[in-house]
Amino acid sequence: MKKNISIIGTGLIGGSIALGLRGKGNVIFGFDKNPRNIGYAEKMGIVDFSASMDSICVRSDIIIISVPADVALNIIPEILTKSKDDAIVIDVSSTKVSICNALKYHPKRRSFIAAHPMAGTEIGGPQNADFQILRGRKVVICQSELNSNNALDRAIDLFKTLGMHIELMDAETHDSLVAMVSHLPQLVSYGLANTVSLATNDDQWSSLAASGFDSSTRLASSSAKIWVPIINQNKECILKYLNLFIHQMEVMKEILKQNDNEALVEIITQSQMVREKFENSSKLKIKHSHGSKIISWSSTTKTVETRVE
Repeated sequence: MKKNISIIGTGLIGGSIALGLRGKGNVIFGFDKNPRNIGYAEKMGIVDFSASMDSICVRSDIIIISVPADVALNIIPEILTKSKDDAIVIDVSSTKVSICNALKYHPKRRSFIAAHPMAGTEIGGPQNADFQILRGRKVVICQSELNSNNALDRAIDLFKTLGMHIELMDAETHDSLVAMVSHLPQLVSYGLANTVSLATNDDQWSSLAASGFDSSTRLASSSAKIWVPIINQNKECILKYLNLFIHQMEVMKEILKQNDNEALVEIITQSQMVREKFENSSKLKIKHSHGSKIISWSSTTKTVETRVE
């Protein structure tokens, strides 16, 4: 059956989701405050039609909100209120505790999906949209126990259409984990890039910088417009892991001062084990069994009980 799906925020992630849902009997509408973004998205066929926010609310079966975290926090309550009674509203921003708390007592909370696709690149904008960045990647859905079965099943079907693996998780655990594996690396990348600028006034370093500097500072190309709101919303979790990272740097500094090669080898070996575990981590699989949803990832399996409609 044909569905009206709307994307609010037609940048990298919103545009990539739109491309992944095209050609499957869906009509894709788009809205973006940036006229260049929505103009490009419509011209290049990322969305079928541009539409106003009010029009999107009254006509859409599914509304996907892909905007900076602070903007999402401001606009989602009103969008959820104005949406059709049988519509679902999906937020795909990078932090979940703030928005889940803001909607805790919303009359349509059961129709709101707090999701986070674990995908993206350091370069944003619809011109970089590519549905392939979503395929095979994980999407986390938070506080699914507050959703109706219908809303959750429709969201899962949508993400499976995009080729994504689904994991259900509470919002606090999500924000803590992404602070460690996403937000901290972002700050480290900014810090490393700025260290170079503080260390020298000329550009001679750039002729020698190669793959190591490239891979370590790739994230430094990311937009402040996107990352400042994320950092502010997840500040406590980020500070926790930032302090651990600073401690690690202090330990390594002391090891170097003491010429303790044995300790240095131990730290390098430990880091190699972490990297190897990441590279060999199992892919998430989602199964349906007797009305319950069994989510398995690596050695962890958890069952989410069926909710009443």
